[in-house]
Amino acid sequence: MSKSSHITVVGNWYRIRELKHNLFEVHEPDHVSFFVFRDKDKALFIDSGLGLDDKLAKKLLAALKIKEFSVLNTHAHCDHVGLNYLAKDVYLYKPEWLKYIKQNEKIGTAMYHDLLRDLLTWPKKFKKDPNHEPFKPTKFINLNQRIKFGDWSFKPYKMPGHTKGSLIFYEESMNLLFLGDFIYNGILYVNLDDSSIFEFEKSFERLYNLIKVSKEKPMLLPCHNDIPLDVGYAYRLHLFLTQIKNGKIKHRGRWPFGRFFLPSKVFTREDTRIVIRNDQIKKWVKT
Repeated sequence: MSKSSHITVVGNWYRIRELKHNLFEVHEPDHVSFFVFRDKDKALFIDSGLGLDDKLAKKLLAALKIKEFSVLNTHAHCDHVGLNYLAKDVYLYKPEWLKYIKQNEKIGTAMYHDLLRDLLTWPKKFKKDPNHEPFKPTKFINLNQRIKFGDWSFKPYKMPGHTKGSLIFYEESMNLLFLGDFIYNGILYVNLDDSSIFEFEKSFERLYNLIKVSKEKPMLLPCHNDIPLDVGYAYRLHLFLTQIKNGKIKHRGRWPFGRFFLPSKVFTREDTRIVIRNDQIKKWVKT
């Protein structure tokens, strides 16, 4: 374990950064970040990463001085549920779990690895079978509930678009919004089997208004790229979506990757990029 610029490196893989007192970002290089709230030797994870190696997982928990944890999932893609199998409790939104089962997403890690094995970095050694360990939710999330852990309380918001059952979580005492994969500064994928640009637009309008009316802008914590996310990005994305829908921005070409994705087109403007399914573009974009 080594330290550099306030980042603790575990097993030459996980990068741990303390964002606030007892709130940590855990980063898997080239892939994903998830978040850890720690209360003594217990923790609540917001998502749990790829979970590629049991030994690395144990080193991570030891570095964080955690003996027991639960997971609050924004959605069930393979890069967000990898350590769920080690958790005491797994909180997930029921529509997302039903979709996970229906679409056989337990093989998602193997597909993800096959697609990106030569494009991204990986741990030097990880188990032969790249599928994540099986897990089951122990508690389904009620949208009217607040999930409490230690001194923190998390309010879920339904945010379909990227996936059918995507959620974001708001922690009021620290004014934090955990965004999962709903928005981040990078390519936004709205071209999966259960993605919907129509739902994404409605969800984003709710999120945008939530940010816009806040006197003290919340810290935006997505699971990819810049963390925290610049609040100004939400304003740029709102304009970008409006311009695409009104036919002011044309696509830059088709999305080249299959497996996970349906035939789709890429739209880009400065630091905002989105991939939308072909069958939905025709109905959503005004011509």
